[in-house]
Amino acid sequence: MMMSYSGTELSERFPSNEIPARAQRVFKCELTRYQSWRRRILDLQFLASGEVVDSDPIVALQRLARLEISDWAVNPFYLLRKTLPDGINPGQIDRDLAIQINARLSGGDRMYFRSACRVLDRLQGSTLAKSTGLLPDETIGPLPRAKDHRANAPMPERLEQEYQDAPASVRMALAFVYRVAVLCELCEASVNISPKELLTEQTLKALRGIEPAELGFDRPSKKTLEDYLNRLIRHFSIPDFGRSQYAETAEAKAWSEFRRELSNRDMTSLKSRIETVSKLAISHGLAPHELTPAWFARTCISLEGYIFAHFRTGAFAIDALFEHEDFPRELLPEQPSGFVKHMPAHREKDKSAAVAKPARRADPVLRRWASFFEKLRQVGFTENELNMLSAVRAVSVNRGIPPRTVDRDFLIELLDTVPTRQRARVHGAARAMDRAAGFIELATYRPEELVGPLPDGRSSFEELPAGLSTELGQLVARIGYGDSTKRSVKAAAKALFRSSAANGLSSTPSVAELLSCDFGNLASSSKTQAQAPRYERTLIALRDFIDLPWTEAWRELYAAAKDAGCSPGRNPVPCLMKYAGDRSPEQLNVHWVQSVERKLRRPNELSVHGRADLAKTFLANVQRLEDLRSQPGFRGGPLLSEPRLLPR
Repeated sequence: MMMSYSGTELSERFPSNEIPARAQRVFKCELTRYQSWRRRILDLQFLASGEVVDSDPIVALQRLARLEISDWAVNPFYLLRKTLPDGINPGQIDRDLAIQINARLSGGDRMYFRSACRVLDRLQGSTLAKSTGLLPDETIGPLPRAKDHRANAPMPERLEQEYQDAPASVRMALAFVYRVAVLCELCEASVNISPKELLTEQTLKALRGIEPAELGFDRPSKKTLEDYLNRLIRHFSIPDFGRSQYAETAEAKAWSEFRRELSNRDMTSLKSRIETVSKLAISHGLAPHELTPAWFARTCISLEGYIFAHFRTGAFAIDALFEHEDFPRELLPEQPSGFVKHMPAHREKDKSAAVAKPARRADPVLRRWASFFEKLRQVGFTENELNMLSAVRAVSVNRGIPPRTVDRDFLIELLDTVPTRQRARVHGAARAMDRAAGFIELATYRPEELVGPLPDGRSSFEELPAGLSTELGQLVARIGYGDSTKRSVKAAAKALFRSSAANGLSSTPSVAELLSCDFGNLASSSKTQAQAPRYERTLIALRDFIDLPWTEAWRELYAAAKDAGCSPGRNPVPCLMKYAGDRSPEQLNVHWVQSVERKLRRPNELSVHGRADLAKTFLANVQRLEDLRSQPGFRGGPLLSEPRLLPR
């Protein structure tokens, strides 16, 4: 029969989406079996004749890719029809068109299009594929990625020559800066410009104000763009119009030369240490060779804190260069800084001149806390425990509160006032106070009653009503959730109960009533806003489970699968119930399975193209149930009357 047809006659006589009347006597309503026969017979015709057997060029390419490469090679072509311009076939794609299409696509569409182009290029090595005329005339080649700046914005000849001659760090900067300039219409892509013509005064100022993220770039950041511009300015010796002319002073140039000499000698540690000295020297109009001991001493007096320390460190770094005989003397000061490695005299206090002050009487609360800490050390409290208590001690001393009156109410009040990072120390202080109750020698220091665990700010939701909590516990146990998921469900239910209480929810709702609330309430509460998406996913899964048409037989089958070791995510019963309608487990059979699969694959209310993915998921769950039935001891077998649910 095959050889009595040529070209696309056979495929047109036997369409793919329905069983023609002439074939129904053999295949009846088994569309999957008919499609399998059709695929094989057309494959044989194609391999025997070498002629295209499909009228649709994309379907023909899918057949070719499956036969010449593998089954996976079919997938990229499913979306190719949507991405190609009207009237364009895959064989008309050239590199320029592919780059244009690639540039306007994003996400999954872009991924599939790039994959389809790679498959087309791979088929260029097949003699059979080239003989069909389905392929482009030439190889498309690798398409530019989003971060491939040269491919997305090809540089003109003069810039390209500079790019090739530049070091790698400058190449990266030049490619990105030119692409940004083209995107922002700061230069014309058709004009053959040089780096100095690209980085004019107006262009530099505009580039410094651009945020790359606003152009769709995840990276580099604005700071990196600034670094790129500085890199190009240094490499191509371009005046930096976009920044202060401070960097062009003679003193700044002298310090730049000084740092460059350190870099050439691999003295990078010294280079970083002189930064504070160089900044202060430039501000005073001094080059490195103009520094004097008097300037170091005069400048040092006016400095404080870490600036003072960094300044002395930089001075010692410059002094160390005098020991290198080959270091250019014209770059160094005439003399070392004059500093010695101890605190200078002007920082030392004149103890002889100190006036004796009358002894001040110690605060009795402070003395009591000091005595308490001393006792705690004597009985073996660790430094970590004392550190926890020190957070409470500081507040207590300020308020005039001795250790004995630090009770539970005081610590709970303190929890609401301290920063979040200090809350753990307050909890630790409460535990330390309770531990002190075990020592007789500390009886006069600790509060009379135990503090006990303090409220945990991370779980501030009130507990669920007893009836709701019990019903929820029974439900998650029936589903078979693990401990972690149980906690997630409980947290999500608490959040929804709390956020819905103000919107008319009963104080004693059932699980069904709780899950009927608007999940948008989760995002409206400041306490649950951050976790709202995660809570909503958990609650939707719970609601979908409850809404299934459960009967006693289906519950028994689900429990049997759970007892056989199926986790909730791999239990096949919920998936089968979605399509079973009013059927009970004993009414499931091969014909029902095939009808569900055909309905999912054909155009339906879910998609005009059908949902092959849902059909595969459905069949996978049927197979799981079949595997469970083959296990010895599976107690759900008697609930199923048919020996098999899948055709042999």
